[in-house]
Amino acid sequence: MKGYSKICWWSRWEVMKQLAENFGELERFINKLQESCIGEATTRAMTIVMSTQKRQLQLELALAMDLEILCATTYRLEGDGLEILLVYEALENIRERGRTMGMEARNTTHIESLHPSTPQLLRTSTAVGV
Repeated sequence: MKGYSKICWWSRWEVMKQLAENFGELERFINKLQESCIGEATTRAMTIVMSTQKRQLQLELALAMDLEILCATTYRLEGDGLEILLVYEALENIRERGRTMGMEARNTTHIESLHPSTPQLLRTSTAVGV
């Protein structure tokens, strides 16, 4: 698994993406860490999160994945070339994504792929902490 760097803009998001894509294997991975006595404090913390906040973690990861456009746009605009020519289109794509976020809650692919009942949870939740 990738490490998380505080100086790279999207490093944390990249780790979240890896967790989201492998969410179904996460408990098995944590159990294997426990059996091998690897990362005692971190493994213990991950065990607590998975046993007490699993559904919230699923939801947060799914929502983060649905905002992938922010990460992709940043990477696309990196460099010292003619990226300035891409800025208007990139910002319009982000604005369009923002306009459609609320309308597509019932069709959010990342949420359903992480857990089939999560869209229902999202619709019935009164607030999502960030």
